[in-house]
Amino acid sequence: CPFMSITMPDNVVCTFDKLCLGVECCMHVKLALFRQHINIFARLDPPEMKFVFGINHYKTDVQLASGPSTDGKIIMTVNIELKIPYES
Repeated sequence: CPFMSITMPDNVVCTFDKLCLGVECCMHVKLALFRQHINIFARLDPPEMKFVFGINHYKTDVQLASGPSTDGKIIMTVNIELKIPYES
């Protein structure tokens, strides 16, 4: 993806797949005395007509509509809330 770039903080690293249809980001965080990493990804799979996204081990597949009755537009609303309790 030569023209795609994302400016991220130092603790976040993102990579795009070869066909520019997916992105995967890894975020390193320190929670109390422990260091954790969070892996976030999203991929479009045109042959299977699927959109896959997830966080760490959790993933969700969205089957995309195809055929003559679709207009090529997909409206998706996704709400993801991540709560991490910590003490400063």
